[in-house]
Amino acid sequence: MAIPETYRTPHGLSEQLRIELSEQARLVLGTINPDGSPHLTLVLFSIDADDSLLLPTPRPTRKIKNVRERASVTALVPVRSGWVSCYGEATVIEGHEAEQINQRVRERLLTDTGMATMGRFLAAHEDTTIKITPTKWLSWSHDVIEPWMDTNDIDASNPDTWWKDLSN
Repeated sequence: MAIPETYRTPHGLSEQLRIELSEQARLVLGTINPDGSPHLTLVLFSIDADDSLLLPTPRPTRKIKNVRERASVTALVPVRSGWVSCYGEATVIEGHEAEQINQRVRERLLTDTGMATMGRFLAAHEDTTIKITPTKWLSWSHDVIEPWMDTNDIDASNPDTWWKDLSN
């Protein structure tokens, strides 16, 4: 059986994808090194009301240096339905504004215990915020292949059953 025509990356950020993004805590940020190679980092984030992504981070990092020198970035977030990605321009926010944004991100992501422990550590080190203003959103959903995988002997609708547990 051929892969169906619907196996195409849909573009845009739907309300459902916005909800799924808001349920996530981390994304993979791709910046560009001076030699043109990619620099990938797993970072905490929050999505803003205008669909910008806010990433608290310490100032002396490769990602901050890369963003200051080459503002084009990509972000990838695994979500329940598959994945969501964007690319666009990034800016570095500093000072009091960054402090306020980073505090809001921590409050969104951490429990009271998390704020008293990891939150204190992050607050002491994350003095800047990377703001990504997406110019294009991409996404892919498992549900485009579920009908293609339809069988009577397995439940193909649950992607969690597709993969082996590699932690053993």
